Amino acid sequence: MSDKSKVEIIQAPSTLQDRATLLTSDENHPLDGNPVLQDLTEQFVQRLPEDLKRIENALTALEASPHDDCRVTVLFRLVHDLKGLAGTFSYPLISEISHDFCRFLEMPQSMMPRRLAVLRYHLDALKVVHRKRITGDGGDEGMRLINTLHTITQKAMQD
Repeated sequence: MSDKSKVEIIQAPSTLQDRATLLTSDENHPLDGNPVLQDLTEQFVQRLPEDLKRIENALTALEASPHDDCRVTVLFRLVHDLKGLAGTFSYPLISEISHDFCRFLEMPQSMMPRRLAVLRYHLDALKVVHRKRITGDGGDEGMRLINTLHTITQKAMQD
């Protein structure tokens, strides 16, 4: 990309999301108390370190061979799966970080060191959320984390 014009990430509106009835924070989730869902959520939390390790291994492989499209695909699939699972089991911060991670992987630019560093920042953010056991949207800390990732991503895309 020879044009150094400012690049902007635009979030497309979700028509399904706009039509869905949202629960307020004081309402119970319709599946709260469901023992099957609680068991699956616990399994997700227990498997999260393994999933993050697989993502880290795939990113390390991509860093070793940054022009290998197969490695990009493997990394994308792992992160995309995590995004879906996190959303299913009420971990929206993990889901949002993973969503941004996937969107960055989909951008049609070569995997230069600066872009690989942005991917590493996303992985580090996921690890922080896990290590600090941040649930829900993470409140102010979650917002700061997302804003920092967006700033880093924007800066990398401008170069």
